[in-house]
Amino acid sequence: MLKEQIDELIKESILSKQLKRTEVLRAIKNEFLVFQTAKNAKVLNDSSELDILRKMSKQRLDSIDQYTSAGRLELADAEKKELLIIQSFLPKEATPDEIAQVLRT
Repeated sequence: MLKEQIDELIKESILSKQLKRTEVLRAIKNEFLVFQTAKNAKVLNDSSELDILRKMSKQRLDSIDQYTSAGRLELADAEKKELLIIQSFLPKEATPDEIAQVLRT
């Protein structure tokens, strides 16, 4: 599961002093914990982990849009860095050409 991988990556990022990466990894771990301890908590599985990461990714995209439109480019850049880290755990999305290729076969 991704949760265990995140725990290991947190340790590695702390040892290598990658502060931003550690911060984002801890935020992901926190979201997993919130999901598990919610009032009507469900089991944290691969699907729910990906849903959480997609939600976090969408939040960062919204923040980037808002910061950019407000002229706060330094904050938008910080959100972009966080987004890249979060997206590194998401599966690569198929391009329109790849989708068309699958539909043809």
